[in-house]
Formats: sequence, structure tokens, C-alpha cells
Amino acid sequence: MGILDKFNEMMERQRQKKLEQRVKEVESVYDSTRTEEEGINEASRKVIELMKEDPELGVRILETIQESQKLPNKVVVEAIKQIPETEQIGDPEKTIIETVEKLPLETEEITDIIKESKVSIPVAKEITKQIPNEQVRKEEKDRLEQIEKEESEKEQKEREQEILRDLREKYATCDKIEGTQLTSQLSEIRKKMETTKVKDAISQVLARKAAIEWKQLGTTRLPSMYKVITPQEMIEIDFPDLVEQEYEDIKDKKQYAITKEYEFDKKNLQKLILKEMAKQIAEVYKEYGIIEIPQTIVDKKFDEEVENYFAEKIMKYGEDINNEEMVINKIKGINNYELEDLIGMIEKLPEAEKSECLKDFKKQIVERKQNAKENNQDEKESNSNKENIEKKENRDDEYIH
Repeated sequence: MGILDKFNEMMERQRQKKLEQRVKEVESVYDSTRTEEEGINEASRKVIELMKEDPELGVRILETIQESQKLPNKVVVEAIKQIPETEQIGDPEKTIIETVEKLPLETEEITDIIKESKVSIPVAKEITKQIPNEQVRKEEKDRLEQIEKEESEKEQKEREQEILRDLREKYATCDKIEGTQLTSQLSEIRKKMETTKVKDAISQVLARKAAIEWKQLGTTRLPSMYKVITPQEMIEIDFPDLVEQEYEDIKDKKQYAITKEYEFDKKNLQKLILKEMAKQIAEVYKEYGIIEIPQTIVDKKFDEEVENYFAEKIMKYGEDINNEEMVINKIKGINNYELEDLIGMIEKLPEAEKSECLKDFKKQIVERKQNAKENNQDEKESNSNKENIEKKENRDDEYIH
């Protein structure tokens, strides 16, 4: 044995001796009490006190108590329960996990530790893995997950209420907040939470701001609002209708009055939003060669004037789109233009890919024609066989009669 090994052995003996002395101190505390319950409580507190004084003792003092068998295991369990509230022993959550992993504990003891100690749900779930009984382990895991879900929902609801309070305040004071500042704040709020109530409240604030701007300017600053709600979303939620409702609410209120005031034009606002939508649709067309109108936009069923305006803008920004009838029909939801879409997509491909795609396309057409021809031939043969069978059956009937 080398010098280093001898030194380590000597240090280990000293640590063990120290541990045994500490355990005797705990035993003395236990023996000095009048009842078992009092003894367990006082002894467990003494264990924690010793661990605070000498953090290196850690789990080993609890292991030594178990090995001595002079104290009930309840002392160990009660001491473990106090670890999460004892910062002086290092990382309390890490310590309690390591302690339960290393000590031989019964199922009831571990579940008692989980339920009675002040540990977080993630730590409790880690401790659950040490439960010997598989059924109890599963039940405890399910119970903790349900608690975690309920706590998360409660926390989410509290945060939502806090955000809604903030949005109500912004709604009431949006006339005093500069446009880009307001949209920047609303954008940040939406990043934090996307619940239906929050999105509806954000839309209401924007609609209020848009109504005030329209009353004072005869238009509204949509580009900054698009950072909060996209043009497509504006159409989906009937944003022009929301603005109209807000305009009706403010039009006679003196606080929003200025020298020159403008009447709200819902159709004009609708067109402004669709103009931006047309740019986006045209960008997709330029890249992929297909005019794609989102179904949520198709479902809105615009009047003829708005439809024509929308189609005109799509053709303008798409540059080489010249089939007005197709564009209007697509806006209406009449989408029988698979061939035109396919040709458009092929046209947007690089030359090398375009040539390859056309070859493949021609090959598919030839294969389809060949398959159709073969199917037709099979059908003819099948019909011929049926006729022969019927003729034979008729002859057989004649022979029998």
C-alpha cells in the first residue's frame, strides 16, 4: 500500500470516528426526551443542525444512523423532510434527491417525504423514481403530474389576468400613446402570451387606436399594426368591423375632437388591408408560380367592388399575371385551375430543372394514356368473357328444357 493510500485510509477512519460521535449525539438527544414522537422530532432537528455545522457529513450521517439501528428510521425520514428548507447544507434540492437515492427507504417513507417536504414538483418527480412499489410509483407520478398541470394552469391564468389588466389600461389611454410605441408594446405582449382572450384584447386596443386615427386623419397607420396582427389575421377577425364599432363609440366624444374630423370608411379600410394581402400573394406567385388565396380569406365573400379591387392589386404586384377571370374565381373559391397552376410553377423553375420537370410530366402523361389503354382493353376482354358465359348458360338452359 502506497503512502497516499495509507493517508486516505487514515482520513477515512477519522471521518468514520467523527460520524459515530455525531450519531451518538443524536442518540443522546433522542434518549433525553419523554415520548417517541418528541424524540423523533428533536433527534431529526439535531441531525439537520449537525449537517449545517459540517456540510461534508451529508448523506453519510443518515446512512450511519440507519446502520446503527439504535434509532427509529423515522428520525432519518423526518430529517430528510427538513433538507429543502436548509440552505446551509449546499444545494437543498440536489441533496434531498441524492439522499433518497442512496438510502434504503420503504415505499411509505418515500411517499411521506414527497408529500410532507417542501420540494418543487420536478424534484418530487425525481424522488418518485426511487419508490420500490411499481404501482405506487405510477400513482404518485400521475398525482404529481396532475398537480403540475393544475399549478401551470393557475399560473397561466394569473399571468393572463395581469396582461388583460394592462391591455384594458392601454385601451383606455391609447389616444395618448404614440402609434409605433403602442404597436411595439402590443407586439411584446403577444410574444409573451397567445391565448384567445389576450389576442382579442390586443385586437380591440388596435381597433380603438385605428378608429381614433381615422377620425383625426381620415386613415390609419396600418404598417405598424401589421407587426402585431398580420393582414390575413385582420381579415379573419373582421378588423374593419371592429374599427367601425370603436368609431361609433368615439365619434361624439369631445376628448377625441379636433378641428377637422373624418367619417369612417369601412370599405376603404378593407381595401387597404387587402392591398397588403395582394402584395404577399404576389410574392408567393413570383417565387413559386402559383396564385394561392388563403381559405380563410375566400370564406369572407367580399362584394364585387372589393373582389375586383383585390384581383386588380394581385395582378399589379404579380406583374406577369394576366388571367383576371382566374384570379377573381380563386378569390370566390372557384379553384379549377390545376393545369394553370402547374404550368405557372414549372415556368418559375430554373432552366435545368424546368427541362427535367417537363420530361417527367410528359412521361407521366404517356404512362397515364398507356394505363388507360390497358384498362380499356381489360374491360373489353372482361365484357367479352361475360358474354360468352351468358351464351353458354343460355345454351345449357335450352338443353335442360
